[in-house]
Amino acid sequence: MSPANSGHNPFTVDEERALDALTLAWGHEYDELWCRDGHWFARHKDAPDDDVITGSTPDELNRNIRADWLRRDRSLEPRCAGQA
Repeated sequence: MSPANSGHNPFTVDEERALDALTLAWGHEYDELWCRDGHWFARHKDAPDDDVITGSTPDELNRNIRADWLRRDRSLEPRCAGQA
């Protein structure tokens, strides 16, 4: 059977591999990463239970995690005198 006729959709996400990749990249900061019904979720280790990062694909979740991480990282930076 040729790949074109194999019935395999090349655009189907391998959830286990995608979760492994997200865990490898973000597991030290985001201790909960999961997929349910085609939606992707992450929770920062210091966030309350209702503070969940979401994405419709693993790539979108990765971008949203990165944005959240940058926001959290910047909020920890000391501010210079006179800055609001």
